[in-house]
Amino acid sequence: MTNEHKQRILSAIEAYKVDKKLSQNQMANVMGISNAQASSVFNPGKWDNVSNELWQRLESMFVKHDWVVYETENFRAIQSVCADSQQFSMNHCISEYTGAGKTTALESYAKQTPHAYYVLCDQMMTPKDLAREIQRVMGINVDGNARLMAIAIVTYLVQQSRPVILIDEADKLSDRCLMMLKMIYDRLENRCGFVTAGTEVLRERIEKFARRNKLGYREIERRFANYKSLVKFDPREKTIQGEILMMCKDQGITTKGQITHILKHARHYDDVRKMIVNFQRLNAKTATAELEEVAA
Repeated sequence: MTNEHKQRILSAIEAYKVDKKLSQNQMANVMGISNAQASSVFNPGKWDNVSNELWQRLESMFVKHDWVVYETENFRAIQSVCADSQQFSMNHCISEYTGAGKTTALESYAKQTPHAYYVLCDQMMTPKDLAREIQRVMGINVDGNARLMAIAIVTYLVQQSRPVILIDEADKLSDRCLMMLKMIYDRLENRCGFVTAGTEVLRERIEKFARRNKLGYREIERRFANYKSLVKFDPREKTIQGEILMMCKDQGITTKGQITHILKHARHYDDVRKMIVNFQRLNAKTATAELEEVAA
């Protein structure tokens, strides 16, 4: 990896550090490395001490992808929910279909907004894993059992000005992880905003277990029940169709057959992105073959 490449990665890291108002040691926690490793990353004279594998991991964390973030109606709606939650320390829940653009909008808001912390969940997380990930994105590192780690999160956030936590793919979390989130919510009520997002399964699960009076779920429902709706993905609908046509034009997809294929077969926004990228590759190969034929 060239030094120019490393400098681009470092510039992205430094921009994140400034946006989030973090110290170098806090950035080490965010990056998941030691303070000594962070010192080497930030000091070009010590770059020989940093492996290419670490540079690649940092690039995936901080360097923006080539795909443009389009401000669809859902994108604007989710950004508005995040801003409202942060300004008024509200709890909001977005339980909507996969591919609606939740992750893109939540990540974008967190990257652009001070004291906004994006946390991506997964099925394998224990409460301690979840607490550690929340701490990591905030730039702190307090070890202990899950409860002590959660209390450290609360202690840190009460010192921030209008913080907001964005929990993505919360439908993947276990009951114990949801209970830990409830504990954090309770201790930060009116002092921190929360946006909890997931597929339709999240709302169905909460409502089902609340009806069955499963331990803790009626309380979770009270905290999560401020549901926010998104526009359903239907390429036949004028607004959605207009967004798809705009993306195709912007990405150089102008062939009627290709556009018709996308409108007919896309099931959600991520399908649109993948189909556009595939057509871009196909068109590039076709253009190359035509040039070679002419040259021959």
